[in-house]
Order: sequence, then structure tokens, then C-alpha cells
Amino acid sequence: MPDSPRATGRTLRLIPIALFLTAVTLAGCGARIPDISVPSIPDMSSAGAGGSASFNIDGSTFTVAQSGTIQTSFPGAKQISYSGPLGCKGHYFNASYTEDIDVYFHYFKKDAYLLIDNGGSPVYHFGPPQRQGHVLVFSNPTPSDRKITVEVNCPAPRLARGRSARPHWRTLTGAAYKFPLQAKGKGN
Repeated sequence: MPDSPRATGRTLRLIPIALFLTAVTLAGCGARIPDISVPSIPDMSSAGAGGSASFNIDGSTFTVAQSGTIQTSFPGAKQISYSGPLGCKGHYFNASYTEDIDVYFHYFKKDAYLLIDNGGSPVYHFGPPQRQGHVLVFSNPTPSDRKITVEVNCPAPRLARGRSARPHWRTLTGAAYKFPLQAKGKGN
């Protein structure tokens, strides 16, 4: 008969205690115990708080996660000139395409603009994005001399404490929802 999960769990809980007691015993005997350092896990919450954008330009793909602010000015490209928050909050991303070339991406509800800063032009214009969950996908820009896709991944807005993700009961019974009898003009 195989061991029960409860017995296995008890055995596993004893392993750290046994290791600790062994280390204390060795330390008491004068043996040198090597220093053990556990690497810290980097906190990615601040980098991802502003969302991320993945750029695929002619098969070269790179991703940037941003928050903070930026101030840019391109006299010949007013759609890309911007001053304000980076990332999803400002609908603006800036990244390095190569060591010497940056990209600037500004998106709106119905379109977006991308500048590959290697001379100031052209500014690529994208039509409305396709939505895939929280990801907005912009592709097929004009001019169409390059194959470019930009995916903007913005976190879902957080609900205020005590709020539910379900619609409020008034929403379900309000003007948008008609009871069958009311829809036919009968009833209250």
C-alpha cells in the first residue's frame, strides 16, 4: 500500500529541521559552515505597472515595459511629439530598435503612429487595432514599405476595494434590459 500524502508531508516538514540541527551541531564543533546566499528575485511589478509593447519590425522583435514620463519634440511629426506619462497611462512607448536608432510609438483609440528615428521620416500610421484580451495589436501601417506589428499589453484596470467585477443589479434591470411583458407594452 503506498504511503499516504499526510505521512509524506510530515516527512518533508522534518527535512528543514534536520538540516538546521546539523548546521547548529557543526557550528558548535568549530567546523566552518559555508555562507549560503539566496539570490533575491527581482521585483518586476514596477516595470510592468505601465504595461509593455512588443515591436516586430521586418522580423526583428523586441519588447519594452515602461512607466515614468517622457518629453519628445519632432517638428515634422506632430503625431509623435509628446510630453507626459510613458506606457499604458500615456499611450506612448519609446524603445531602442538598434544601438543608434530609437522608436517612438503613440497610440490612440482608433489609430497609432510609429517613428523609427533614423532621419525623422516616415511616420508610420496604423488603423484601428485588433483586440486580443488586454492586448491591442496594430499592424499593416502606411506607408507599407516595411512589415511592422506592435502589440500593446496593458494590465486590466484594478477595481476599487469592495467593488465586484459583476454588473450591478440596477444595470441588469435598467433601461438596457426590458422584461418580456414591458417590451410588448403590457404590464406595469
